[in-house]
Amino acid sequence: MHLTFLGFSGWLAPGDWHGAIPPISLIAVVVALVPLLVKRKWEHEKQEAAAARHGRATDEQDP
Repeated sequence: MHLTFLGFSGWLAPGDWHGAIPPISLIAVVVALVPLLVKRKWEHEKQEAAAARHGRATDEQDP
């Protein structure tokens, strides 16, 4: 994980990538984050659907 922070500055400089290949730390972070973000979106949609079935809005709060 500490290597990820060290390599972060290089992620945003594609001109510095050797052979135009993205750094392995960038690839690893993307591979790890994509499923987590998809799962989070899926669970949020599931909660909204359940709230809609029960006649509640998820974005509004009762006064």
